[in-house]
Amino acid sequence: MQEPAVAAEPNVVTFNSAINACAQSGQVDDAVELLKTMRVQGITPDVMTYNSVINACAQGGRVEEALKWLQTMQDQNIEPNVITYNSVIKACAKGSKVKQAIQWLQTMKDQGIKPDVMSYTSVINACAQGGQADQAVTWLQAMQDRGIKPDIISYTSVINACAASNHVGEAVKWLQTMQDHGIEPNDKTYNSVINACAQSGQVEQAVKWLQIMQDHGIEPNTKSYTNVINACAQGERAGASSSACPARCARCSTTARPCHGHRTAWGTPAARGACDLARARSRCLCTSRH
Repeated sequence: MQEPAVAAEPNVVTFNSAINACAQSGQVDDAVELLKTMRVQGITPDVMTYNSVINACAQGGRVEEALKWLQTMQDQNIEPNVITYNSVIKACAKGSKVKQAIQWLQTMKDQGIKPDVMSYTSVINACAQGGQADQAVTWLQAMQDRGIKPDIISYTSVINACAASNHVGEAVKWLQTMQDHGIEPNDKTYNSVINACAQSGQVEQAVKWLQIMQDHGIEPNTKSYTNVINACAQGERAGASSSACPARCARCSTTARPCHGHRTAWGTPAARGACDLARARSRCLCTSRH
């Protein structure tokens, strides 16, 4: 007679896997509770355990908690590695804490840990979140000077920073630069450029980049169309008018171009606001009731 299978006792590997799953799904509190549980059960957390918890905090933008767990792992004589510091910098980026992100990049260098592409990209993203386009460009150039090749996320973060600062020309320039370096833009990259156009109310340019995106075989998503509609809203606030503007009838499935067929975009506040502005100026082409 075959003996019944005995369930394996949880160990550091199983806990790490569970904590990492929580981190990936943004369940910060669950990740922390699992770490506490493993300690209660006499299982010693390792560097991977703490990295996963710190990453969970980073995903949730909980900077102070990330720093607390970094200090805890050091108190346990567990040396942080490049993944640890990257997660801390990412937490600072999520919280738009540019100075802290830069300080932690310097700290990891002081500890003899060489920053990688993710380290610099997280600092660039922190600058983008803080609307500091010039700083973002400076850090992109710094990583290149150190022989680290920027990736698509690095460039997209710089473009985001340019968008936040209404630097449309710079955003376009960096998209072209990444292409010159053999990196093809993705939907997030194009959305960032369209958003840069939207922030400055450049309707024609927003529509142009939406078309370029499609010409390169990338299907626009809700964010793409919402950015174009937002460009129209900005244009309407400035008193501008454009026949290319889909927000001239943002709520109509029959006349909204080029957003026709993308119903999710029509329901956004940007779409409703743009249409209201257009109607108030008697420029809306809509013939149906909203």
